[in-house]
Amino acid sequence: MLQQLDFEAQKLGSQILNTHRLDQLEKLYLQVTEPRTWSYLSKPEKQPHFKISCIRQSQIETYYCKFSSAVRGISEPLNSFQLLIPLKGSIVTNASDNDFRLQPGGAFLHYPGDYVDNRYTGHTNSLAIRINNDALYPLLSPQALPKSDSSRIYFDTTQGLGQSFYNLIMQMCFEHHHPNTSEQEQDNQQKHSLEDLILYCLALTIENNLPDSRSAREELKRPKNLQVALDYINENLDKPILISDLTVITGVSSRALQKSFAKYVRQGPMSFIRTKRLEKAHYELLKASPNEMTVTDVAMNWQFYHPSDFAKYYLQLFGEHPSDTLRKYQ
Repeated sequence: MLQQLDFEAQKLGSQILNTHRLDQLEKLYLQVTEPRTWSYLSKPEKQPHFKISCIRQSQIETYYCKFSSAVRGISEPLNSFQLLIPLKGSIVTNASDNDFRLQPGGAFLHYPGDYVDNRYTGHTNSLAIRINNDALYPLLSPQALPKSDSSRIYFDTTQGLGQSFYNLIMQMCFEHHHPNTSEQEQDNQQKHSLEDLILYCLALTIENNLPDSRSAREELKRPKNLQVALDYINENLDKPILISDLTVITGVSSRALQKSFAKYVRQGPMSFIRTKRLEKAHYELLKASPNEMTVTDVAMNWQFYHPSDFAKYYLQLFGEHPSDTLRKYQ
């Protein structure tokens, strides 16, 4: 049954992207959903191919994504609930600064305010579902509401409520591909009823998975002093930050801080700061006009005072020169 439903998902909706270019994938996210930075995890052996189709309903947008190459997508804080369901291949998602490998049979829900950092293996098919905040929030109990700006939850789609939710999503895909021949008004009523059922089922699935959420367990493992350091960094990226600043606010030695970053963030403190600043610079360049802003202006806004170093690190992270980003969507 699930194999048949997965097959139908591959015929999902209206195609909105069919390209070999990573910058076109990034442009689609910027203009159609929410901004996300895309980069290759390794140099593609063959010409890459990215396909995305979409079904839009009143409260839910469902995207079928087919990527042939290994890529990484990093977001700004989300403005909506976003659910990731792999159908083929695997996706490594970073949750609470720990990597979690998501494979077919599982789903990962990000709350508004969370950062998405996903690494797709080559030849990956997945569903990405974006849900209106106002539609889901009223269905959740206070216990299920986000407790921080980094709330997310994992659930199994092969059993229980998770499977019911998955089957409802696939039913929606099937009905979109095989439309009912009855009157349009009746069709719209049926679509809204199914959408409401999907939302209620998702809310119940969230409630059911709260006590045993893997992300909640991982959150408890993170040392408090590390979280203090991460919060300070995120609030002060446009200002000078030294290791000595972090040791003062956390009350631990630089050696202990380095070990915490290495274990939980998999980067040293200064490397982490540089990456976050590069991400901020990237989004500023995407939104800027070449007539009003220069690459040097943006670099200095985020504490990069040596243009050659900024360009080198930027190219390593995003696979293009900052000047190319500035001109990309003009």
